[in-house]
Amino acid sequence: MSRLVSSSVLLSLLVPTTFASTMAEDLKAQADRWIELERRTADEAARWRTEKEVLETSIQVLDREQAGLRTRLDANAVAAELFQSRLAQTESGLREQTEANAALAARCREIEGRLLALAPSLPPPLAAKIDTMMKKLSRPADERAAGAAERAQMVVSILSSIDLFNNTLTLTHELRPAADGTTIDVKVLYWGLAMGYAVDAPGSQAWLLSPGPQGWTWTPREADAPEIARLFDIYEKRVRPDLVELPVRVAGGAR
Repeated sequence: MSRLVSSSVLLSLLVPTTFASTMAEDLKAQADRWIELERRTADEAARWRTEKEVLETSIQVLDREQAGLRTRLDANAVAAELFQSRLAQTESGLREQTEANAALAARCREIEGRLLALAPSLPPPLAAKIDTMMKKLSRPADERAAGAAERAQMVVSILSSIDLFNNTLTLTHELRPAADGTTIDVKVLYWGLAMGYAVDAPGSQAWLLSPGPQGWTWTPREADAPEIARLFDIYEKRVRPDLVELPVRVAGGAR
């Protein structure tokens, strides 16, 4: 440094020459010590300024991070409030859906029971068509993999099939045992769910079919065989349309 003087010049100014020999070393040591302290002070001041700049920069960074955290916390608080609102709505909707499913399941069980009770009195062609679905309904509740919605859809499908069959005429062929022990092929015309007529190929044997709790009853009507055979001819358009008098069974009676 410019303000510092060398130890030899300082020594010549402060003490007489006669004492230079005895005081030179002490004064030089003190001057060197003072110079060292000045240097260390300058170094510490420079280090402090550097560390101060680093700390100020760190504080600025931390302030920015803190501001960002506050912004995110505010946004998270809004999101949490929105989530709680959506959660409450979802839970409410789930409860309503659960109650609706329970009501639907109860209604389905009621209809299923009635369908199973009705099954024996259904015409065989219709019973064969809905057999797979009816078997699913007849399983115990703990063995059903289908949920309430699927079961309801299955019940609706069965009821639709029954309603369609009940509002149409259905012509089928069935095998019947003959008096001689053989099997004959007969044509059957189902009049919806109410009754049916059957006739053999020659038109000599005829039956009146009626539903019952144990299945369909075949009542021989040989006296009406010609008219019943004519009914099939008209239905299959082999002859011109005409009025035909046929036996009818209503509510367990026959006419």
